[in-house]
Amino acid sequence: MMIPSQFPPLLPISIFHTLFFLVMLFTKKKPKLYDYIAAVWVIFICLACIRRSLHIAYGPDSDIFFLKFLHYPLAYGPCLYLYVRILVRGESKFKYKDLLHFIPLLIVIFTSAIPNLSFESFRIDDFSFTNGNTIFLALYFAIPSLASLSIYTFLALKLLKKHRETVYDHYSYESIEVTVSWLTKLTILFFVFLNLQSGLLVYSSIFPPKFISYKINGSIIAGYLYLLSYFLLRQNTSFPSQETSPPPTEKKEKYAKSGLSIEKREEIISSLLEYMKKEKPFLQNELDVERIAKAMNISVNHLSQCLNVGLSKNFFMFINDYRVDEVIARFQDPNFNDYNILRIALDSGFNSKSSFNSIFRKATGFTPMEYREKLNKEVALK
Repeated sequence: MMIPSQFPPLLPISIFHTLFFLVMLFTKKKPKLYDYIAAVWVIFICLACIRRSLHIAYGPDSDIFFLKFLHYPLAYGPCLYLYVRILVRGESKFKYKDLLHFIPLLIVIFTSAIPNLSFESFRIDDFSFTNGNTIFLALYFAIPSLASLSIYTFLALKLLKKHRETVYDHYSYESIEVTVSWLTKLTILFFVFLNLQSGLLVYSSIFPPKFISYKINGSIIAGYLYLLSYFLLRQNTSFPSQETSPPPTEKKEKYAKSGLSIEKREEIISSLLEYMKKEKPFLQNELDVERIAKAMNISVNHLSQCLNVGLSKNFFMFINDYRVDEVIARFQDPNFNDYNILRIALDSGFNSKSSFNSIFRKATGFTPMEYREKLNKEVALK
């Protein structure tokens, strides 16, 4: 077999980037279980990049190892789902039953090794509505891949939605690492990306020239590889080991078994309000429920119960109400007249301008600027 004089740039780019990603990932201080899943996920995407590169360099009819398997997309969905689940639930041990998610992938790998079964005969780039191989391709690969992609995307988004509810019971602030909002957007992009990739492959078989589709397809998968690895490396927040937070309608039933009496609950609430007034812990930008519970020498579950049942607020709402009041108090204090709004917000416990603006407007019905101007006009009229 002749070696091409030049390989597509996608080949060295994807290989070196993946190696760099793995080095950076495993030199992190104490890599977590979700980091290992991230490594597997990126490796599978790298393998797809290698396959695409060899496909362009040698042509689809060459007897190349990477061209014999049409299985890579069947691994993307399980990796996405397992990464999301392990991350947001704080899992630290891999469950062997999770390997069942990769059964469709293994089936394709094993059947591709069956003698006289040439997967090159069932190439997606040889797609044709009059081609007899199209039916095999659709039933054996295209439909399962689409089903896997859709199911795992749905499951991942469902977990992320529940995680966001849990975040507000544990954290008083929003950040891209805590809310993992990047993962929600990337999951949607993941779904769009693979559908676009498949669409381009089908398009290339119908409308020449094919090399344009190959280049676009390679650029898309390389771009996704870079984007995914960037955010996977950035994610350092570990969440408490727990199941996702129950819906609000189930919280009272859950707390009914906690053993916390109404009298004790009222006592804790009274102590909590006194602690908030005296110590002002809400001025800490990255305050979480564990820190308050530890300071008051009570369990996190009991504190959450007091907030959700006794005060009808989650931790996020409870703390940020104090922060909004602190901002308003500083707006009214002449000693802070020379302070800009952002400085007052950060000094009052908020950790970002966007989060502050959103929370303040929701609490008061005004933007911070409008509220401060309103107060200044009231003072001028006195």
